[in-house]
Amino acid sequence: MAAPLPFASATFDTVLCTSVLEHVYDAEAAVNEIARILKPGGRLIITVPFLYPTHEAPYDFWRTTHWGLRSVLTRHGLEVDTVAAQGGPVLLVTHYRIGGFAQLVMLIATRLGRFGSLIDNRLVRALLAGPQDLIRSRVSYRLTRLSRAASLGYMAIARKPL
Repeated sequence: MAAPLPFASATFDTVLCTSVLEHVYDAEAAVNEIARILKPGGRLIITVPFLYPTHEAPYDFWRTTHWGLRSVLTRHGLEVDTVAAQGGPVLLVTHYRIGGFAQLVMLIATRLGRFGSLIDNRLVRALLAGPQDLIRSRVSYRLTRLSRAASLGYMAIARKPL
């Protein structure tokens, strides 16, 4: 449940809500509270997952498309300036393939007792995560036709009307 935020209405020029909304049982109420505390002309910067695996279970409740994100924001009186994809099909595939492999290797190593401390080594972590980070840094964050269908998530910038 999204509890009322402890701030007066029209308090903030900017609200940043990144990778949080999926963990709120009532996302509509949360967006309503964000709209309430924004000053007229204030901006919301928000990111949400789409094709991202369940995490922080059992408190992972909500996924939305870029259309759904735009819709929930406008229902609560916000004007959406921008919606962008967080990656697209290339990042989505590499996230699961390379990232999943790196996570599996790290999990196995931590179960190996004293050899698990090797994973605490920054160089080893960089070697495991490096390929994914390289691909991620080269992939643009635009809402292309492909990223509308397959993206890890979406980012939107919305404004409260004056």
